Amino acid sequence: MKKRVLTMLFAAFLILPIFGCSNDQMESDTLEYADSAFMSDLSESLMDRWDEAAKLDQSGYDPYSKEYQEDLIALIDIELNNISEYRSATFEDRNLQEAAISYINILEDTKEAANLLTIDYEDYSLKWTESYNERSKAIAEFASDFGLTVDEAHQSELNDFIGTAQQIEDDEALQEKVNNMLAGLQFSATEQSGSYVTYSATLTNNTGADFAYINMTIDLIDENELILEQAYCNVGVLADGKSILLEFVSDKQFAAYQIHADYDFQR
Repeated sequence: MKKRVLTMLFAAFLILPIFGCSNDQMESDTLEYADSAFMSDLSESLMDRWDEAAKLDQSGYDPYSKEYQEDLIALIDIELNNISEYRSATFEDRNLQEAAISYINILEDTKEAANLLTIDYEDYSLKWTESYNERSKAIAEFASDFGLTVDEAHQSELNDFIGTAQQIEDDEALQEKVNNMLAGLQFSATEQSGSYVTYSATLTNNTGADFAYINMTIDLIDENELILEQAYCNVGVLADGKSILLEFVSDKQFAAYQIHADYDFQR
């Protein structure tokens, strides 16, 4: 009799783990991921926003007014009201989940920028442009990496964002090349007359673009990070691959220098 009881208990323990695995599998099978729903809602909210924006463009507006500010916020809310819930949703594609959360954050940043319109227009303009650029790149990424589509009537708007994103990326890449070019500029003393020293450097345009001009302000800094003097070097047209000799003269004993540049490219 004792042997029989032990056998039955052993059998019961064998069965329990099987039931446990079965329940876990059922939960996995019934889990609904948000990937498809998010992409659908994103598409719909973009098209709805573009439709409302078109109505505003046709009606005319004062871009400095409270009314315009309210319209901007309403446009942003069209998207936020439709997709903000996906911040806490479960996605099968982790990359899409990160992109979705990032895009929601961008929309919230854009809304914060819009709230500045009637308070500090310059700050609003700067932050709005930054958010718009990030939003453009995000929309282009949804299209290229995650299959974002819109209907035929709105394809031109999507194409505009994709084109804008590409231009932004091209501009950022060019900006990085300019920064590297200026960071590599090394001035050294080449001539002295009394207490005045001439400092020279060769600037080579290796950016892949032609400069229309480059205006440089050079801060001459002492050991305490005090700007002792500002020197200036101005360059006219400088084609890609070309070099030019730069010089400035100073009688200051500086420990370091920092270059600030204002420039534009030939179109």
